[in-house]
Amino acid sequence: MAPASGGSLVAIGNFDGVHLGHQQVVADAVDSARRQGLRPIVLTFHPHPVTFLRGRPVEQLTGVARRCELLGRLDPELTVVTEPFDADFAGLSPQQFVEDYLMGLLDARVVCVGDNFRFGHERAGDVAMLTRLGAERGLVVRPHRLEADAAGTYSSSRARHALREGDLAAFQLVTGRPHSVAGRVREGQRLGRALGVPTANLHEVEEVLPLAGVYATAVEVTGAGAGEHRRLGIAATSVGTRPTIGDETVTVEAHLLGFDGDLYGQSLRVHFLHRLRGIERFEGLEALKSQMRRDIDEVARLLRDLSPDPRAQGGWF
Repeated sequence: MAPASGGSLVAIGNFDGVHLGHQQVVADAVDSARRQGLRPIVLTFHPHPVTFLRGRPVEQLTGVARRCELLGRLDPELTVVTEPFDADFAGLSPQQFVEDYLMGLLDARVVCVGDNFRFGHERAGDVAMLTRLGAERGLVVRPHRLEADAAGTYSSSRARHALREGDLAAFQLVTGRPHSVAGRVREGQRLGRALGVPTANLHEVEEVLPLAGVYATAVEVTGAGAGEHRRLGIAATSVGTRPTIGDETVTVEAHLLGFDGDLYGQSLRVHFLHRLRGIERFEGLEALKSQMRRDIDEVARLLRDLSPDPRAQGGWF
């Protein structure tokens, strides 16, 4: 490997979900950077440009902290830059973006982008313009290669579709890992505790939820910084409403098997591993309690041999 000189290779994208296509883009970028003696950088944005430009939220597969963590795991030499997508950044002209930001701030010598990449004020720049501006200034522009399997191109939209269908296996074929959501534990109505099955109720969840239902999950406590995790255990987790008591509020409630402690105020990440069933209305609380016990037994059976990903730094995946 050539020694790192001045200059960087920058791969640009939202990288939501950090799916297998994204992972290959980053692997190719890091390999190319090493061969050229450049520093590998991934440039992503927060909030999503669509959120800022159109004023509507975008369903996220990975929140910004999780996305940066997953990208950072791909190679120890990789630098992940999360640029705040605000009025100042959106107002850069295409020329300013290339000269002042890419070549000036990031010291880019090579830039890798997707075919539909747009940049600059009012999205005036496209790949053709970036290539022309780069050629005039000594910046090499390379397209991302689209990766696929037998089911089609790896994409964030394909992963979202799998979650809407409750197809966790299809999601893992796109991303290479289970889907997960993170939230802070707050006090709920204590129905689970009254039934002898206490749950941790997650609020402030920013990632897209899977199809409503009951899932076998693995749960961890997340720390303040990227990669700070502590495995708690396995759980039966309900996503959706509670029709038996007439509550139409969508909740995420996790019952941790064999856990006895106070989680209020803590941030948890829940990894969805198997879908057990849909949300049902039961004739009464005793019938609901009986089903919850069956769910718990099924979770114990399905996840009895669960092992963590060694890259998860104390977490599960």
